[in-house]
Amino acid sequence: MPPKLGRLVGLGRDFFAVVASEDDLVYGGFGANQAFVLLEESVLVFDSGFSVLQARNLHKKILEVTDKKIRYLLNSHDHSDHVFGNSFFWKKYSVNGLRIVSHTICKDNLASNGPKRIANYRKIPGLKKALDPLEILVPNVTYSDLGMRLSIEGTELVLSHPPTGAHTLGDTMLFFPRNGIAFAGDIVWNRFLPNLEDANLEGWITYLEDLDLETYRKFVPGHGEVCQAHRVVEFRNYLKAVRAKLLETDLSRERKLNQSTLRTFFEIPGTEDWKLRQMVEHNIEAFFR
Repeated sequence: MPPKLGRLVGLGRDFFAVVASEDDLVYGGFGANQAFVLLEESVLVFDSGFSVLQARNLHKKILEVTDKKIRYLLNSHDHSDHVFGNSFFWKKYSVNGLRIVSHTICKDNLASNGPKRIANYRKIPGLKKALDPLEILVPNVTYSDLGMRLSIEGTELVLSHPPTGAHTLGDTMLFFPRNGIAFAGDIVWNRFLPNLEDANLEGWITYLEDLDLETYRKFVPGHGEVCQAHRVVEFRNYLKAVRAKLLETDLSRERKLNQSTLRTFFEIPGTEDWKLRQMVEHNIEAFFR
């Protein structure tokens, strides 16, 4: 069965998301979302997708609403489902001076881990064809501090980097203060079980606690439907519950815990209908094995 590709969701004038929440399998890029904003003369894209299928679909959705060229592509972090599509857009828009932007740590991690990751994904039956047209392409513009406020072609935006890491050590969240919109990447998951393998739970929770939920009322999460602040709070509470479970357990005895017990660290009550269930086993492997 072919993957269900992301659908276009309007967020208000000039702001859009491509939401892929209907397919959380690897062939659908684990349901990773992308977003974009129309600037005065060009387009800024947030994340590039997992395979050529997602990258091509994102490009198609952009062309449905504008003929402006893509000049900026921001990578939220280095995980495969958000950055493998970089080279697709580079081939189309490098002649227009495409700037691929990220935090320095994101660039370094993608350079270190990307080649091995894409090679491993190409071994999965049915994925080779969707990944062979792509290559690992690292950002060509980086920043190294905790963020910056910019005005680009008439649009005010803020790049924000969690100081001690969150989902990864190289996350960027993109805020539009005049519009009350945030492109969150995997700092926010909406009713999807998150990947915790590279996470700093303390830093992640602290960053979410400090978010301005009065100014920002519309969030494009890394996975799941576009949401409002109460879903951010719900996800923050999930991370706090995971942290509490880890802290209350003698992890030195974890090898004696059976698989059902280990699952309870991540299958928190209230998440029974959350998608991406395969992340439970993935997180058990990352934390305990």
